[in-house]
Amino acid sequence: MFLIPATGKEPLIYSADHLPPGLSLDPHSGIITGAVTRAGSYPFHVGVTGPAGKDVRELTVICGDHVLALTPPMGWDTWNAFGDTATADDVRAQADWMVKSGLAAHGYQYIIIDDTWEGRRDAAGQLGASLRFGDIKSLADYVHAKGLKLGIYSAATPQTCSGFAGSAGHEAQDAALFASWGVDYLRYDWCPEINKGSERSQGLVKAAFVPMAQALDTVPRDIVFAINSYGAGNPENWAAKLSANSWGISTAVLDRWDIMSKDGFAAIDDGGRAGPSHWNDPGWLMVGRTGFADPRFPHLTPSEQMWQVSLWSMMAAPLILSCDLSQLDPNKFYPITSTLLMNDDVLAIDQDSLGKPATTVWNQNPDDTRVLSRPLADGTTAVGLFNNRGWTATMKVTWSNLHLTGPQPVRDLWARRDLGVLTDSYITEVPGHGVVLLKIGRPR
Repeated sequence: MFLIPATGKEPLIYSADHLPPGLSLDPHSGIITGAVTRAGSYPFHVGVTGPAGKDVRELTVICGDHVLALTPPMGWDTWNAFGDTATADDVRAQADWMVKSGLAAHGYQYIIIDDTWEGRRDAAGQLGASLRFGDIKSLADYVHAKGLKLGIYSAATPQTCSGFAGSAGHEAQDAALFASWGVDYLRYDWCPEINKGSERSQGLVKAAFVPMAQALDTVPRDIVFAINSYGAGNPENWAAKLSANSWGISTAVLDRWDIMSKDGFAAIDDGGRAGPSHWNDPGWLMVGRTGFADPRFPHLTPSEQMWQVSLWSMMAAPLILSCDLSQLDPNKFYPITSTLLMNDDVLAIDQDSLGKPATTVWNQNPDDTRVLSRPLADGTTAVGLFNNRGWTATMKVTWSNLHLTGPQPVRDLWARRDLGVLTDSYITEVPGHGVVLLKIGRPR
């Protein structure tokens, strides 16, 4: 199932030529459904027509073993907005807002239920949902009807981080249950508090995730496997070989500049092992209104939020929100959060099909200012000028640092403005705790 992301004045009508056998497109919803009968790569063109005209773009369906999440997952998680108070009605409402806010039209697709949805296990060990969630199969059907996908939470321990039933010892049983419900994404924890004082060697942490990885391989449903050991056991060394689609590499991302900036640059340094189907996950985007007990907007300035979205996109990280989607913007007259989350030029960097994360090409003190470079599938280069100082810095990128020669066209992605063809470098003022994000070069 795939919802074609498209924006424009409605109504929109969708079309496709040469769909792979077994797939069909609803021309009014833009949802492609079905099953491809043979492994392979199937490129075709999709068209979207509305009152303002028509646009056409190539889309490729890739079918085979272990080819889920070929670009980083984009979606939403219940925890920061609802915590242990989340209900099925909350999830339905947030799925509605994923569409109404415009996020779904820009590619955000996963609606993920975090911890505390679990009920008890029966005498046979079968896990049920709590009264707050009831029939999760019907919840999945509701989410799927919007072209979105449902995620769920469990843990590689007998208890989850919140003390509910985990999947340790019940991996095959739970994987089959999740598949029968129509789950598309599994957020799978290894809880530091529960494992406090225990051995955290790479071998033992990895072993905790192996049974669920094997169980998911046996169920008749595609389920993205997002593991999180909070960095314990160095998952960047082994998670991809386990067919995990993403792995958490941070203890927690908080809406504090000192923590976010430090952990963000550390994630860049660990990013080399990531690629299509296998992504470093430095944590949720700290945007929108959060807090189920005391709701508030984040303790980050708009520049700092732009810094995070830019860095996550440069490192090819999952873009997962965990806020109230009905309250994205603190100021409706200046919708900065919506603007940050729905800039297609920036999202295209995160979702680039080459899947190669950025590397540092220049820095002045590792945690001070950095220039990051990321090669893109069309032959161009994404460049981020990141300023961690509290004051404006003059920053420069030279073509020689990017292994480019000759004059190059430059585009400012946040300004959505072409800067012209520049001879051998670009120099600009970058605000404190801010970023300038560029695309340099001629597309193939």
